[in-house]
Amino acid sequence: MSIDQSGGTPCTEILGAVYAYLDNEPVSVERDLIRLHLQACPPCCDEFDIEALLKELVAKSCCGEQAPSQIRQRIMTQITQIQVEISKQTP
Repeated sequence: MSIDQSGGTPCTEILGAVYAYLDNEPVSVERDLIRLHLQACPPCCDEFDIEALLKELVAKSCCGEQAPSQIRQRIMTQITQIQVEISKQTP
């Protein structure tokens, strides 16, 4: 994973915006660019599918309740830190 075949947005930027994209929140990358990148980049599409499934499983486990904003923010921070660590390991 690095840049999609069309020479567009880097994978790290797309994957960094996936969580907000899934939640229909404002994203740092235009939604159309995310969608096009996911169509052109199978590894990112696979990661997106995993995150969508995880989001769905968490939602089912929570019985429709939303996590408090402090917990959600802490989880998002940890996810971002893990993504940064992974991107540093990927050449």
